[in-house]
Amino acid sequence: MGTIKIDEAKLSSDGHRVENNIILDPEYLPYFVDTLFYAEYPVSVADVPRGLLNIPALSTILHFAVAIGANVEVGEIDTEYLKAAAEAQEYLRIAPGFSALRCTTQIKGKPTKTVYETPHTGLLFSGGSDSTCSWIKRRYEDPRLYLIWGLDVPTWWTEFWDKVEHQYRWLSPRIIKSNTEDLYATNTLYQLGATLTEGYRPTYSFSVNALGVTAPLTYLDGVGLQQLSSTYPSRHYLNPKYPWAMYRPSFIVNQFWRWGSTRCMEVDHEYSTTEKIRYMLKPYVDAGNPVYLRSCGHRKTLEEQGLQNMNCGFCDKCQRTIGMLAVNGVDPRKVGFPVNDQVWAKCRSDIEAKRWNAIYLKYHWMEVQSLIPDTLPDYGGSRAFFTWLRGYGGW
Repeated sequence: MGTIKIDEAKLSSDGHRVENNIILDPEYLPYFVDTLFYAEYPVSVADVPRGLLNIPALSTILHFAVAIGANVEVGEIDTEYLKAAAEAQEYLRIAPGFSALRCTTQIKGKPTKTVYETPHTGLLFSGGSDSTCSWIKRRYEDPRLYLIWGLDVPTWWTEFWDKVEHQYRWLSPRIIKSNTEDLYATNTLYQLGATLTEGYRPTYSFSVNALGVTAPLTYLDGVGLQQLSSTYPSRHYLNPKYPWAMYRPSFIVNQFWRWGSTRCMEVDHEYSTTEKIRYMLKPYVDAGNPVYLRSCGHRKTLEEQGLQNMNCGFCDKCQRTIGMLAVNGVDPRKVGFPVNDQVWAKCRSDIEAKRWNAIYLKYHWMEVQSLIPDTLPDYGGSRAFFTWLRGYGGW
């Protein structure tokens, strides 16, 4: 078992950028393309205690370390975060479907305790359908929104992020730029996850990264509850009807994460994404409120389209989203999707060809299929598509 060392966080002269050098044993080098972690914040984090400043780098390394069984050495680190990391690992050790993860990581650091006032709530916000619905539900609570540049779209693609920042400026999100994904040799890391367990990324690696990088700002913002919107409904967990859901206990794992006086929680896991759109998004849109969803991360297609939109309309995530929107009576064209006959035709051909992951293809589209009403408005060709989908049985 090797060790990964994380140097103490260093601040830029203006206090907006945090850096940690990562020292790797040779056996771990193939998984990384860089050994300098960084996170850039919209405000100075110079007054944030060191035990919290080291969390973003540790959270970025932690999911990899737990998967392969590496130990981690870090400088000052918040006591509550140390407990959370140990508890999450203990749960994964006994959770069905995660036996391939080593879960033997020991974190060595100087424990520090931090207490602060927490009058506010926070919410991770990507602009996607899940996080947008969670914001709509909680908008009167005025949660602090945290948008992370670098989780699903690379940090170097500034043209894309200029559009994101412009689109969501009215919500005043706290945009954090970090190489949480760019640090790794992404394909190699995903291959590792695929060989370990189906739920490695959606249950553990994504959320530990996304939540941890916000720690310094939650201290400054006085956030007592940091929320992460769910992707899959918790009621399917360990339900024999949904065998794939065994690998999706994120609603349990994400309750462990905490630091200082901040606690984390996955919210709205009572609903599927389709149900969130029906009960949260549609009433909001029907009331005349503008919405722009950013669901796509298919960089190649977006570039080929000249980045006219932030959704390509053709990838599996775009297809699922437009299907869920249309079947609930929300025109995808009014919330950011370039939908036309060609897009709907590709949805049909991809379903028939079973182009996407068969498990998720069946789950998402069978739910949409079950909700098709007798009459449906036509959204750029959707009526013909749903007429066909109503009778499709080739799952």
